[in-house]
Amino acid sequence: MKPFLQRFARTLVNRRLTLLVMSLAAASMLLMLLVPQRGTEGAASLSSFALALGLDSVATAWWFRVVVGAAGVQLLAATFTLARRDLRRLLRERGPGSPEEFAIESPSRFARELRRLGYLRIRRSSQAARYVRDPWGYAGPSLLHGGMVLAVCGVLIVTLTQSAGLIRVVEGQTMAAGTTLDAPRQGPLGVAPVLDHDLTLDRIDVLVWPSGEPRAFTGTWVLSGSDGLTRLVVTTNRPVTRDGVRYFQEQRVGYSFFTTITQGDVVVRRRIDLLQPPSSTEGSFEDVVLADGSVIRAKCLVDEAAGGQPELVLRFEQSGDIVAQDTVTDGASVRLVDMDVTVDAVGRWAIITIERSYGYGLLFTSFFVMFIGAILIYGASPRELTLTRGDDGTAIAEWHASRMPSMYAREQQRLRDAAAREEDDA
Repeated sequence: MKPFLQRFARTLVNRRLTLLVMSLAAASMLLMLLVPQRGTEGAASLSSFALALGLDSVATAWWFRVVVGAAGVQLLAATFTLARRDLRRLLRERGPGSPEEFAIESPSRFARELRRLGYLRIRRSSQAARYVRDPWGYAGPSLLHGGMVLAVCGVLIVTLTQSAGLIRVVEGQTMAAGTTLDAPRQGPLGVAPVLDHDLTLDRIDVLVWPSGEPRAFTGTWVLSGSDGLTRLVVTTNRPVTRDGVRYFQEQRVGYSFFTTITQGDVVVRRRIDLLQPPSSTEGSFEDVVLADGSVIRAKCLVDEAAGGQPELVLRFEQSGDIVAQDTVTDGASVRLVDMDVTVDAVGRWAIITIERSYGYGLLFTSFFVMFIGAILIYGASPRELTLTRGDDGTAIAEWHASRMPSMYAREQQRLRDAAAREEDDA
């Protein structure tokens, strides 16, 4: 059974197979960047073929889990192989031969230098004695690959247990518990992506640059339920976690204009949502299509830095021609040809992403393990010294650095100098 496992591990780490899996993983990551993912702009325009392949949600697609699983098995086999190799290297009786061996002509001085440099005796027999400095450095490659295995396991657990989605809320509005989230993402083991509590957007604050461009958004959200009220202050790029649920404030923030459009005897109440204008001199746009097919092109302008109020510019078009245009603010009305448009109220809206899944702790742990492994690889390269007895009774030293020997050339020279006989020893 043991030889079979060893052959199986060698097959898994075959170069061609490894390159194939790595290429598939890289292609998957590239698809995440190039193809609009669910919940982002452009996702709705994907073809039915792309949706059938799961390209709108690569991280939750079955084939992505297969690729990640295959990579995990390969990494596990590589870690097993490396661990066996490094354990043998640590416990071997003699180190690798060195073409620059040297004789120990001053044993006592050489022994003091060994202790001063921190060499530890690992093995000793009648034939040889082996000393190693920084023996823990042998664990570096195994820890690095072990951290990768943990990362792959974390990704798999996250995608399997993921339950996420987003929701758009206007200031003062409350979304009831049980509401299904938009753009839902649910893994095979994840719970339904719905609100666990009543969710209210208390306010949304915008931090702007001196030029008037938005810098960051901070939403104050209130969760209410049988356990009372919980207030969450969530800023973009600074998610907040409560009871295992992560809340992400999206950059998609804007203004909602609640309007009443009167055309003859027909009265229509319409909410027009526009994104936050990119600057004080640029506007955001949204088309409002009426029942007869005519289009009102809406534009939002606001100077946040100066404390200005949002303005709604309405342009009425028919058959591609501009018929009328006017600007309206909160509480005001304008007439566009044969219709009256009244802005009844203006409020900010914001989108928050709510995500619940397991495995993130394992992911963060994997980064730490990989970091430790990298430190051991580059900062604690083991140096071995094997002492043997020559035919004439002279002790011979063979020094070897497992990685980057040129960095430790000075250390080797110190050992050589300590081994050399001085005139007082003669």
